[in-house]
Amino acid sequence: NEPDVDAEICREARKLGVAEILKKDFSNYTMFKRILGMLEDAPDMSADDKYLSLGRILVVDDCPEMRTTLETFLNRKGFHVKAAADGENALAEIRAQKTKIVICDERMPGMDGLMVLKKIKEFDKSINVIMLTAVGDEDVIKEATALGACGFLTKPCDFHGIEKLILSLLIQGI
Repeated sequence: NEPDVDAEICREARKLGVAEILKKDFSNYTMFKRILGMLEDAPDMSADDKYLSLGRILVVDDCPEMRTTLETFLNRKGFHVKAAADGENALAEIRAQKTKIVICDERMPGMDGLMVLKKIKEFDKSINVIMLTAVGDEDVIKEATALGACGFLTKPCDFHGIEKLILSLLIQGI
């Protein structure tokens, strides 16, 4: 009887205007590919790069799907976004161009997110760093807060929550 329940839920969701239904029983890779496809197919809702003047955002994540999905979502919302696959590339990007906000994965090979956070704050204390983690580890959150992180996001991400947090940080910095 499970398929009938799923079919009914899908019918009701479509009546409410839901364009795509994703089930939780699939891999992160599949989820990010589907979300990215939906973002690429969707009409651009941003009003001529409305947030470009507020500052540059850097997304740092070793997962290509997560990095691309966040970058695409934020660019489509009108933010000026760049991405880096690791800590070394992130620090090079920050040194090359003024960055207002960094969204940084906590667990990455090589230089982890806490070390990236520490080096960013040594370079420029005014850069807001939001840590992105798959696990809400209290010790990591305490250490990141002590190092100057201004926020924490847990994967899988609430994209509209990310947008609100970024806007509040950018507006505070005006």
